[in-house]
Parts: sequence; structure tokens; C-alpha cells
Amino acid sequence: VPPRSLNFAGGGDFKKVGKDFLGHFKAVGQLQPHESVLDVGSGVGRMAVPLTGYLAASTPYLGFDINQRGVEWCAQEITTRYPNFRFVHANIHNRFYNSTGTVAADQFVFPAADKSFDFSFATSVYTHMLTAEVLQYLKETTRCLKIGGRSLATFFLLDDEAEGLMAAGKSTLKFDHSMSPECRVSELRNPELAVAFDKCFICQAMEEMGLEITRICPGSWCGRRETVSYQDFVLVTRVR
Repeated sequence: VPPRSLNFAGGGDFKKVGKDFLGHFKAVGQLQPHESVLDVGSGVGRMAVPLTGYLAASTPYLGFDINQRGVEWCAQEITTRYPNFRFVHANIHNRFYNSTGTVAADQFVFPAADKSFDFSFATSVYTHMLTAEVLQYLKETTRCLKIGGRSLATFFLLDDEAEGLMAAGKSTLKFDHSMSPECRVSELRNPELAVAFDKCFICQAMEEMGLEITRICPGSWCGRRETVSYQDFVLVTRVR
């Protein structure tokens, strides 16, 4: 467990959240111990730590993140114990996490070869990115997945049900500010704090990139009950 000063990747119990998501990767994503894993936005290893006890010793894992201190902690505490786990610092500009970064997120190329991973995931990544950045990350995810590889990503997706629950005051978040026809945010002064996308837009973008939507698990953020998790899950398979 990282020191509290490094745990920048959101609230909740570090171990419990990681354990819960490992369960999602297995149950929803059908992740197997022999399958290579790409962690988009690995943070301070909240998802990597439980994976060390699940992936086979020879199975490659690659995580990258914009927070250099988080990457350094993971390399020191995880890679030294599990050499198949590798972490890379992505020097992407972000006014909160990496203000000195030199690369724009909508131009970033993942540090991985074409068709090199069986499974990828992005947890609480697209919920803090605007349209051009999300499209670039989806494009890069597609490039890095093998044909038949899967990706599990979390979003705040806007559809009729979510809109109705927000209007009824059931939601924990309000997305009142439009950044574009497909994208709304909770705060104009801090747009990346929480970002929601039109569900049809995200689904169409994925399909155009060669990703087939396998499953969508609606989240509880807008007031739904009996959900898998707080954010919406989208599982896709690369088909071309």
C-alpha cells in the first residue's frame, strides 16, 4: 500500500478497490492469468497490486501514468518483486497532475507495440478527459490490442435513463455544462474534474475504430440500483 501522500488516484480503500476491480476484470472482462495486460493510467498501482497475485509470473503487464512519483513508487515496490510488471512515465501535460508535461494528451502515443496486448483497462481515465483526448486514447487502445483482445473502460455515459435520474435529483453528479454536442462537464472552471459523454457517441466511435461492444454495465453514479460499480463499464473486443 502506498503512503497516503501518494494515493492520488481517488477515494476509497486502496486494497478493497483494487480487489473489487480484479473481480470485474475476471467476471466482466474474462481476464485469464496468461493474458498480457495494458493498464492505461496505472496511477500508484491500485489495480496492479492485486494483479500481481493473479497473473502468471511470465505474463507481461505494462502500466503508464502521467504522475512520475506514482510510476517511481510502482517501479520500486512492484517491479522489484514482480519483474513481469513494468511501469512507464508518460510526460503528458495536465494542470493538476503534471503541469510541466510536454505532450498533449490528444497527441500521445501509448508506449506499446501494435497488437501486443490481450487485455487493457482504463479506470477513471475517460471521466477526466475531453473529446479529442478520449478519441486519441481509444485509437491507441485499439492499436495496442491484439485481434480478439478486449478492453474494459469506465465512463459517465449519458442516455435517457441517466438524464431522467439526474432531472429527478437522484444523481450524485450533475453535468449541466456543455463542452460540445457529445460532452458535458460538472464544472466549467475545472472541466476535467468530471466529464460525461453521450452514450451513442462513445459507442459509435468505438465501432468505427474496429472495437465491437461486448457488454455495457450501467453504473450507480446517476442513482441506479443493483449495479456492478459506481461508473459505467464498457467492454469491447478488437475485431479488425
